[in-house]
Amino acid sequence: MIPLNAFASHEFQEQFLMSRGQLYKTEDFARCSRLRNYTKSVLGGIRQNPRYLAGGILLSVVCSLITWLLTDGMCIAAHPVEVTTWFSRRFQEDACSHDAICNVYFTLPEDPSTSIIVNFHSRDEPKSGFVDYRLVGKSEVFKADANWFKFEELTEVDRHIYWAEIDGLQPGTAYEFIPGYEDEYGNMIYADGHYKVKTVPSNGNVTFVTGGDMQNDANGMRMSQVAASHDPAFALFGGDMAYANSNLQCYKRWDYWFQNWDKYMRTPLGFNIPISVTIGNHEAGGDRGRSRDDVKFYLEYFPQQLGLKNVPPKERPLYHSHQISNHTFAIMLDSGLVEPFIGSQSTWIEEQLNKSTAVNKIAVYHYPMYPAVTVAKFMTAEEKQTWVGLFERYNLTVGFENHFHVFKQSKPIRANKVDEKDGIVYLGDGAWGIDGGPTFLNPNSWWIESAVQRAHVYVVTASEGALDVKAFDKGNQQIASYTKLHS
Repeated sequence: MIPLNAFASHEFQEQFLMSRGQLYKTEDFARCSRLRNYTKSVLGGIRQNPRYLAGGILLSVVCSLITWLLTDGMCIAAHPVEVTTWFSRRFQEDACSHDAICNVYFTLPEDPSTSIIVNFHSRDEPKSGFVDYRLVGKSEVFKADANWFKFEELTEVDRHIYWAEIDGLQPGTAYEFIPGYEDEYGNMIYADGHYKVKTVPSNGNVTFVTGGDMQNDANGMRMSQVAASHDPAFALFGGDMAYANSNLQCYKRWDYWFQNWDKYMRTPLGFNIPISVTIGNHEAGGDRGRSRDDVKFYLEYFPQQLGLKNVPPKERPLYHSHQISNHTFAIMLDSGLVEPFIGSQSTWIEEQLNKSTAVNKIAVYHYPMYPAVTVAKFMTAEEKQTWVGLFERYNLTVGFENHFHVFKQSKPIRANKVDEKDGIVYLGDGAWGIDGGPTFLNPNSWWIESAVQRAHVYVVTASEGALDVKAFDKGNQQIASYTKLHS
C-alpha cells in the first residue's frame, strides 16, 4: 500500500505521471494535476506504445473470461468440500441420460407394513409414469400409476420427478419393483435392474437404522455399508444428507447421494432400504426461519406420506409420522428450520403422541435438545421446553438428535434432571461418516452419559417388549447400547 503523503512528493508525481506518457513540463508543475493535462499525458502514452493498450484490453478480456468460467453457476457443497461451476460440470456425465431412468429410491409412508412410495427421475419428459411390481418369486404383475412433474427450478438440466404411492401390500412380504415411463413416441422405458423391498411385519421384532449428517465420501459409504449389514427394514435419517446447501447448481451432489444410497444401502440379501427423512440446515439453506421457497430439492425429492398427488411439492408436510408394526410410533420433525417449534407443529406433536398407543414412541429431528457440545443454541428456552414438555407428558421413549457430528448418549432426563426410572434418553448427535473437524465437544454436561467424536450409526430393534438401541462405528464395532424394557 502507498502512503498518502507520498503523493505530495514532486519526484513521486513526476514518476507517476511519466509512466502514463510524455509529461510536458512547465514552471508551474501543479497544472499537471489538471484533468486536461493528465488526459493528454495518457493519450501521449498510448500513441507512443499502442501495444500496451491492446495488451491491456486483451488481458482484461482474458481475466473476465477466466473469472466467468470459474464462478458462473457455482456450487459449493460440504462434507467433503466440493466446488463446481457451470463450466466444470460440462465435463461431468449427467446421471440422467436420454431414454433412461435414474435415481430410484423408496420413501416411507405412514404405514410401511401395507404401503411404500417408489421414487425415480428421468431426463426426458414422459406421457405417463408407472411402476410394475410383484411378490418376489411370483409371476403375477401389478401396475401402479406414478405421479410426476418437471423440476422447473432446475434450469441447467431437464429433470422429471416421479413418485408412485403403492398401497394394499401384505405385511412382512418381499416385493419386486420395476419403475418406468412412456415417452412421447409411445416407447416404454424401464429402469435397469430390479428393485426389492420387504414391507414391515405387523408384529414382532423390527430392526431399523437411524443417524444423520452424512459424509459424502468413502467414510460415509463405509458407514452406510455398516448400517445395511444389520439388515434394517428402513432408515430414519435426521437431516444433512447431500450437503448441497439448497443450491440449485448443486444438483449433481444429490445425484451422487442417490447413487450411493442405492449402491451401499442394500441388505445382505440385496433388498433396498426405504428412507424417511427430516430436514437439516443444509437442506434448508440456513439455520432458522427459512421459507419453503428457500428449500431446494428436499421438498421435491421426498414425498413421505400417501395422498400427495394434488399437493404442490413446495407445500408437502415437513413433519410426519410412521406407525411401525403394532408397537412403535415415530414422529419426524422440523426443528425450527422452516416450521416453527411452537404453533401448528407443536399442536400436531401433541395430537400424534396423545393418540398413539404404541409402547415405543420415538422422535427424530436435527437440532438437539441436549447437545454434547458447547456452541450457540439453535432454539430458545421456551421452544426447548415446549418440545421437551410434550415428550415428557406423553412418555417419549427416545429422542434421536443430530447436527453436531459427535456420538452422544444422554442420561435419562425428566423435569430437567436425571431420572433413572422415568427419564427420556436422547441419542445423537449426527455423524454418519463424519469423524473429523472441530466439534466443541463437551462430555461434562450434567445430562451426558457418554460423548466422543466418532462416526457412528444407531441400529434399533423394536418389539412389543423392548426398544433396543446399539451404536456401531465405521469398523462395525459396537460402541454403546441402550435398552428400554416394557412390562
